[in-house]
Amino acid sequence: MTPPIIRGYPLDAAAFLRYRTKPRNTKRCLGVHYPIVVEIVTFTGTVLAPARGPILGSVVIPCLNAADVIGRTLDALKAQSIASKLEVIVVDNGSSDDSVAIARDMGAHVLLSATRGSAAARNLGVACGRANLVLSLDADCVPFDDLWAQKHMELLTACPPEVLATAGKTVPFPHPDPWSQRTDVTPHPAWSPSGEPLYAVAGNACYRRATLQSLGGFPPTAADDAALGMVARRRGFRFLWAPEARVLHSNPCGWSGYLQQMTKVGYYAAELTHPPRNRGSTYISQCRRLLSASRPLLGGELRESLSVVLKTIGQTRGARHAWSEAKALETAGAKWSARFRESGSAEAEALGPDSSRRRFTPHER
Repeated sequence: MTPPIIRGYPLDAAAFLRYRTKPRNTKRCLGVHYPIVVEIVTFTGTVLAPARGPILGSVVIPCLNAADVIGRTLDALKAQSIASKLEVIVVDNGSSDDSVAIARDMGAHVLLSATRGSAAARNLGVACGRANLVLSLDADCVPFDDLWAQKHMELLTACPPEVLATAGKTVPFPHPDPWSQRTDVTPHPAWSPSGEPLYAVAGNACYRRATLQSLGGFPPTAADDAALGMVARRRGFRFLWAPEARVLHSNPCGWSGYLQQMTKVGYYAAELTHPPRNRGSTYISQCRRLLSASRPLLGGELRESLSVVLKTIGQTRGARHAWSEAKALETAGAKWSARFRESGSAEAEALGPDSSRRRFTPHER
């Protein structure tokens, strides 16, 4: 049974409610009609009541088996300077651990997404939020300081309407493992020739809710934030770099974690662009790139040489995976790609084999 909504929030799954509704008194949310409570008769359990005072920002956090990290993210949100003006919405994507219980115990509004994928989770959170501004976080991204939300919202509010979102900076959690501190495994946007981000990494961003929904929300792709950038720029919107709004990200450790991350990057790039007509030429260029690994090796930089090899293997493997699924031609993700691949070439360049040569703004140098 579809859960009822009280003042925009579903009841907790453990709650029991008897309610009466008027005919056709429903709320449409992502194509599904939810009954709106007219009169509560009796209930037991927990109701996700709205926060007191005006809500200025909705923080949306997709979650999948993040019990080991979601707690520190929610703690950092409680410490925000404008915490009383924020609503925190955690959208669970089918976790099998204690993520939902932890989020509820810490006071977050928990929604359960029937559709897997970060795009569906973000879109559900955006649709159920009440604020005009949507702060986007990942479960493993922790705001760097207590002014994170305020910096995002003040900057976006002062921007003209054509700015869809502010893009914050992501830095790795301090760790003794050198692989986890590399910039190419830390989420980052691609850059335009003018130095503006081509999209906002959804793990640290602030969006205009109405504009985001008018664009159709996050496209159903693995790299949903980059795909949204393609759609938005096609419609004349742009993104603003906000390096002061920083989050700490848990990067993978070790060479195996680096290889896994590069495989994801290769998958994202292949999903966002049209597949090459001649894959042989792509493989040849990757072989040439492997040969370039000998340069740092001759200079005694063994780890740098190994990173070139792992990056090439991982990104090629990820691209082949996307091609085998026909992501660029038949799936929902490729429909966005086929429609916007011209404007998405810059994203693919930043995500693809030459990502280490991406352009930096003066703020990052």
